[in-house]
Amino acid sequence: YEYLKYFEFDFGVNYYSTPNQPYFRFTPTRGPFPWYGRSDLLTASAKSYSGYVKLLLNPGDYGLLTAILKYHSLKNDFGKKIPYNPLFNIFIKYLFIYNRNISIEPSVKYNSSTYTDLANTVEINSFIDLSIKISKRVNNNLELFLEGTNLLNHSNFIYAGYKQLPISVGGGIKLRW
Repeated sequence: YEYLKYFEFDFGVNYYSTPNQPYFRFTPTRGPFPWYGRSDLLTASAKSYSGYVKLLLNPGDYGLLTAILKYHSLKNDFGKKIPYNPLFNIFIKYLFIYNRNISIEPSVKYNSSTYTDLANTVEINSFIDLSIKISKRVNNNLELFLEGTNLLNHSNFIYAGYKQLPISVGGGIKLRW
């Protein structure tokens, strides 16, 4: 739904059932580097219920707010959650246009906890990732930017053994032609 370009509201629901839902199983190896392992691609019979809500607010000259809430329940036939599928994802971003050439874009991302195994015994904790991006448009084809992620310096894991970088700051040049 859209009203006079001030806001937009989207939502959706989904259901599916499959005899072959793919998922990863991580198997650690022995030796001097136990964090290295083997990832096997397996399948399970599963049912999925999911939905999302997306809201865009455009109050005019003040910027653009984007908020997305996703729900995804993915379980096998025995009621166990399929690994690496968080139940909730939330993403909120605000694009503040300071003037025509400078923009500031803070954002926050939340992933609920998830399991790493089909038995649902090993859990990855939920996490919040706070980020910011500052951009300076030099002309219509050239933009400079500075971006910081994981500003709270949390130990965020999306997959077992793959820790998100601690506070990370980077920059770059975006050239369009």
